[in-house]
Amino acid sequence: IAFLQAGAQDADEDGLSDGEELARGTLPNDPDTDQDGFLDGYEALLGTDPLDATSLLRILSLSHDSDAGSVSIMWASVPNQTYTIELRTGLDPTDLWSAVATATAQEAASVVTLANPETAMGEARFYRIRFGD
Repeated sequence: IAFLQAGAQDADEDGLSDGEELARGTLPNDPDTDQDGFLDGYEALLGTDPLDATSLLRILSLSHDSDAGSVSIMWASVPNQTYTIELRTGLDPTDLWSAVATATAQEAASVVTLANPETAMGEARFYRIRFGD
């Protein structure tokens, strides 16, 4: 995470200076105050709450409508933040993620429905939500 001001001390190397940690109520010697697997600095960047382990970027549900040839993805979001939905068809490290949609969240949970007319029945598709566009 590269948003620290030059010369600012960051004892736990989470991307927030010790002064920012004290102002936010996070622990300057613990990179993940709420123990949710996301660094405090990353949560500050995402707009999630580094003091609440339930406040994190994650897919809440994914549903496939084979009749409509579409997939709907719901994820935990922060209003006015932009997210990119990406997909790939395999889990091999050489398989690349492709951006398929960008959305600006309006509420704490966002939903995007993607048309997938080319998806053959049984073909694997893997989705992820990325902060930013």
